[in-house]
Amino acid sequence: MFRNWALIIIGCLILGFQNCGRNGFAPDSSSSSNLSQVTTGVGGVEGSDDEASQSPVTAVEVPTDSGPLTIDAETGKITLIDSQDQVIEQACLPAKDLRELQSYTKAYNLCGSTVKADLCTQKYTKGYASLIVDDQRLNLGESFDGCGKGFKDFCGTQGDSFRGLVTYILANFHTMKCQ
Repeated sequence: MFRNWALIIIGCLILGFQNCGRNGFAPDSSSSSNLSQVTTGVGGVEGSDDEASQSPVTAVEVPTDSGPLTIDAETGKITLIDSQDQVIEQACLPAKDLRELQSYTKAYNLCGSTVKADLCTQKYTKGYASLIVDDQRLNLGESFDGCGKGFKDFCGTQGDSFRGLVTYILANFHTMKCQ
């Protein structure tokens, strides 16, 4: 009886700590602790000839408690949709804010973080906005683990600036009337 309990306890310990070992990742000389360029097939890689031929962003989608807030990148029309795909509210970006949004979406460069460590937490970070390009969705600020796997955002300080624009639009879109 004692032998069976000992086997069960040892089995539970082995299964319980299976994610605590090293994952076999050996960092090479090309990895760094800074942001690196993401090559996603959409969006340009900074400094390359692909920047002129990238697919344009058609919309920016921002998650809210009420449902997704979709901003048309060409016209600036804002649509808040509920969980049953019903339009709750519509608004329009003022010309100044539309120009600022288009400065990000016309020619954009996305960067991702490199792996920071061999061992990562299993923490998912939800993205703050999505770029809709053709039929693809690029979730900005999303990360699949504590090391930044899957993370992508605008390069450099553009990421913080775009996040600020999204925050401003979320706070003020109720007052943005269409003309």
